[in-house]
Amino acid sequence: MHSLKCLPPTGIISTPLVPWIFWTLWKARNKYVFENFAGNPADVLLQAIGAAKEWEVAHVQVEKRPLGKPLELTLKVDSIAQSDAAWSATAHDAGLSWIVTNPEQSCWGKRGVSFIPSPLVAEGLALRDAVAACQAQGRKAVRFESDSAQLIKFIKGEEAPLELYGIAEDILSLSSAFEIVAFK
Repeated sequence: MHSLKCLPPTGIISTPLVPWIFWTLWKARNKYVFENFAGNPADVLLQAIGAAKEWEVAHVQVEKRPLGKPLELTLKVDSIAQSDAAWSATAHDAGLSWIVTNPEQSCWGKRGVSFIPSPLVAEGLALRDAVAACQAQGRKAVRFESDSAQLIKFIKGEEAPLELYGIAEDILSLSSAFEIVAFK
């Protein structure tokens, strides 16, 4: 008699589910405490399963990548610009900041903005500020870095959601002034 290998009902093969359940419980607890939102336990479990699947798929994709340096790392840039944003869900305000460094110097900028609909829009505005600052400074070869993988995907060609479309177009338009430009 031979045994058949069956997938568990969640579809998760190698990722433990318990840590993801704890994480989503913690997030649901915070949502209850800070936003007075009581979620459905079944939704919390579905979110945990979804997060575990996403984690597993991301790690499988990493293992399948060909070895070698990505194109952005092989480009010769003279400056690195990093941007970030902090967003308030209750006030819909955001703080935007960026820093540009090169071997000779570093400079930075920051500003507060209001009526921002999402953290993704705030991240986009921060990156746009960094690109505009580098263009104004006459920099020629810049690598822009953001902690928003979703934003970078849109800049690199994935279709942007409507709320980010104009900002992404501004970033692409401004970045056409550089001789070498990379987004990471």
